[in-house]
Amino acid sequence: MTMAFPVSSCTFLQHNEPHLLVHRKPGQCHLRNAAEISKPQVAMGDISEFCALIKSSGKSLAAASRCGGLKNSLYSREDTSLLWPLSSSTASGPANRSSVSIRSTMAGSFDVLERKNLKLSREYTLTDSQVSTAKSAFDAFIRSVATNPERREGAYPYYLLHKPGEKVYGTVLFFHGFSNRPDQMWRLAQYLFDNGFNVYQPSIHNHYLLNPDKNWAQVDLKPQWKGPIRQKFLNDPVLKAAIDGIGSINNVTDQQTAYILQRVHALSPDMDDIVEAINDGDYSDKFKKYYDSSHLAYVEDAEARLKECESLPGPAFTIGLSVGGSVALGLAAHRPDKIAKVVAYAPLLKQIGEARRQATLIAGPLDVKESGWDPKLQFTVGCYAATDVFGNHVLKEAGKIAPVPTFLMLTENDDSADIDTNKNFTSQLKQLSGNSGTPHLQSMYTADMRVPHPMVDPIEVSQGMTNRYWVTLYQETFRFLTEGTVNDGQLKRTTPDPSLPKVPPV
Repeated sequence: MTMAFPVSSCTFLQHNEPHLLVHRKPGQCHLRNAAEISKPQVAMGDISEFCALIKSSGKSLAAASRCGGLKNSLYSREDTSLLWPLSSSTASGPANRSSVSIRSTMAGSFDVLERKNLKLSREYTLTDSQVSTAKSAFDAFIRSVATNPERREGAYPYYLLHKPGEKVYGTVLFFHGFSNRPDQMWRLAQYLFDNGFNVYQPSIHNHYLLNPDKNWAQVDLKPQWKGPIRQKFLNDPVLKAAIDGIGSINNVTDQQTAYILQRVHALSPDMDDIVEAINDGDYSDKFKKYYDSSHLAYVEDAEARLKECESLPGPAFTIGLSVGGSVALGLAAHRPDKIAKVVAYAPLLKQIGEARRQATLIAGPLDVKESGWDPKLQFTVGCYAATDVFGNHVLKEAGKIAPVPTFLMLTENDDSADIDTNKNFTSQLKQLSGNSGTPHLQSMYTADMRVPHPMVDPIEVSQGMTNRYWVTLYQETFRFLTEGTVNDGQLKRTTPDPSLPKVPPV
């Protein structure tokens, strides 16, 4: 049975939190618990019936697009699948979304001469053909996710595209953090969309799928070494208890790591070389000898998503958080001809704390289980080890990233990404850039500012902290994308800059 509901006052898009509905009035955006959907202030005009249907079906949605101007559009529900129409401004979800514009080059065709002009204008006018072509490419990918039997509910990719005839700065690809979901930075995505950018939130490699051990990038010992070593591990109750006793890789101590290392090295006469190999990373002959690794899938997948943007005009930009920050940088390394600028928030180029990092790299091949942002989603530590190996890959690609302007935002309260590695990486990019004039900017939230590793969304809590400077972070991100500069002092203030587009309140 198909039920259709006309919507005239608001556009609803697939949201990636199973318990939330975002209800958006013109100029406002409010997160509401699904239990509140029946409250009068949530139902607006003829969407009340639609909201009631969502409540009864157990589905969750988000108004992640610009509201108003949607006429004669229908939302159809067939069985448990939600199909979304393209509004006059934007659309998204398991079936829809649209486009961008450039003068005569495709998205991201931003050559060196153009890149030197860091200040951009909102000058690229979208055409019907550009929008239609991009939408078809995006929808094909999103449909493949929605129809995958292993799909992870609430983790659908989505996009926000301006309608034909509108002018844009270009297209921003967002990459969320490890084990998180495409909507992790939805507020920032909406802010940039509202102020002239097209947005694509495709997910980091396969994080829209369940069964991480099967579907996510990971590092694993080759079978000829893994079998005997894992069997000895399972037959060593002391070592197994020691690793199980950690509780979480995040909480491992130097003493625990030293003890585990001692026991692990006794598992095989090759263990010294095996441990050394994973520290060397993917360029090492030893690494290739001992390990099967799919860590490069992070950037290969990102390249495929970038290709889906190729009909859109104007430059392409990447923004990422944590592992997503590494992906944003990695995509620039692999496609410096396409990416105009990169913003990376606390990129995980190397895991923080050598004890924790060694525990991760050692435990990964032993198929030790760990859970990340989503406690219900367990994965082997080998999946997490792949993020460190991928970060090492990005570090070694610094020479390819150097021609691309970058902005790294760090925090002294980081509990995931190694701060010194990130600082040194920016210094290396500056050195490699020489006198080219390419900006490589970096700023740091000090410890007393109490900003956590996941710094982008103001309501995301980590270590008992949130980012109360998020408004100026959004504005300075916009400034960097459009001007190639950042006001470092303004980043440390909570008062917005009146000269930059206003950020809507939570």
